[in-house]
Amino acid sequence: MTLRYVIASVWGGGGFPPEENSAREILLLRTANRAMVRQHEGHSDAFLFVFVGNYEEQETSKALKSFGFSNVHIAFYPCEDEESPNHPEWECIQEAASDEISAWLRTHHPGALPKFPKEYGELEFWWTGIEAEDFDDDEWGIPVSAFSQILPYSHSAKAETWLQILTEAVTDFGIYDNDMQRNHNAIIAATLCEWLHGFEAASGNGYNHFEASTAIDLLDIDKFYLGCRYSNISQSSDIDELLEEAEGDIERLPELALCALTEEARWELRSSLSDYFGGDSGLFWVLYSTIWPKLDRPVNEALCCTLDLSEIEYSELEQPWLFVTEGWTESADD
Repeated sequence: MTLRYVIASVWGGGGFPPEENSAREILLLRTANRAMVRQHEGHSDAFLFVFVGNYEEQETSKALKSFGFSNVHIAFYPCEDEESPNHPEWECIQEAASDEISAWLRTHHPGALPKFPKEYGELEFWWTGIEAEDFDDDEWGIPVSAFSQILPYSHSAKAETWLQILTEAVTDFGIYDNDMQRNHNAIIAATLCEWLHGFEAASGNGYNHFEASTAIDLLDIDKFYLGCRYSNISQSSDIDELLEEAEGDIERLPELALCALTEEARWELRSSLSDYFGGDSGLFWVLYSTIWPKLDRPVNEALCCTLDLSEIEYSELEQPWLFVTEGWTESADD
């Protein structure tokens, strides 16, 4: 199983292909070349090109495919201005981009998560993300259908992608060959689910609906293994507190142990994901824009307009930003 890039490019005007040796032609050539190299390495990156304005569809499609893109979707959005048909207004380009990209992602790439692509780092696109491909449900011993059920709703369709991200970002999350590794993977997956639910609460999008007992059942976490792992991170006083919190209900001990284990693992998981997404800003962006996509402008501009508070009040971002940078906040418990 691998991750592929999912990339959208928006063109406004009426001329295509771009002039020979122009900056736009060089960008296209570099993009197509990089895509072909990655395809040879086993990654089928997916591209969307949205042409806004007065384009001849057949000729434009033929010209684009001549650059060598193999996995490409082309959309035309007529948006003619009687006074300047080859230069559509910015508002029309924004509308076209938002409509076409959201429909493309929803229909063809529901598992994609926003991410700035290192392999295409010097190039500029309207939207970029990653998505799992060639998924093998048996690699980690975690049923994807079960994992998706305990993720927040905004991430439930992205379960496969998150599992592959864990493989690449977290050192000891890997292909299982015994029950110990399978249970270890399940606890890391549960930690991610709890953490994403925490962001939902901290951001004000909803409440923290993570339930440890449900995670244990759906991920089939062995209760004896939970006890062993909990004993490794606990002092005798911690165990006494756990027993007291259970209030005599022995059935609650596994879920309380899992909550203690996920709390212990939060910071390491947060740090691993921050490194994977290129820093705290990149990690914040994947969580924030998954809930509130900003497809009416290029991704770099959308990120800047969010973090520089030019369009959003500080009070709206304070708690979700603190959550990402500190790993957890009290608001995430709501």
